[in-house]
Amino acid sequence: MVEKEAVALGATVVRPGLVWGPRPGGVLGAIDKLVGSCPIVPIISATGDLHQYLVHEDDLACAVLRIAKTDAPPSAPVSSLAYPHSISLRDIVRETARKKCKSVVTLPIPWRLAMVSIRSVEALGLNPPFRSDSLVGLVHANPNPEAGSSFFDYPFRPFR
Repeated sequence: MVEKEAVALGATVVRPGLVWGPRPGGVLGAIDKLVGSCPIVPIISATGDLHQYLVHEDDLACAVLRIAKTDAPPSAPVSSLAYPHSISLRDIVRETARKKCKSVVTLPIPWRLAMVSIRSVEALGLNPPFRSDSLVGLVHANPNPEAGSSFFDYPFRPFR
């Protein structure tokens, strides 16, 4: 509903992939902290390894700036501004560990079990390192985004 209202007011809606950079926050920040402090890192799984589309913070900023400067911005939501190839959560954890010179073991956790656990912690008024709405976003990520939308001729960089 918010997106429809924004478009009706003449705004351009952008749905970026998971944003990464030198000081990660959100989902990637939580993964970064887990990798830095735990030898066993849980990997949320659904019917296999979840795949995500990532975008570097600088690439996202350039894309948004390009939208702001154009005379004819896209009228439909830009489905995803991200590198055009997905990466599994397991590989995100492995790459994060490699960058930190850490060795970790990944442990698949069914997403519904993780959701119940996270929501229970949230119901107690505590702040888990990973929020339930972030988990929903990971599990229900767009499987076929317009990565690097045709509106852009921009070389989004890979996570590595």
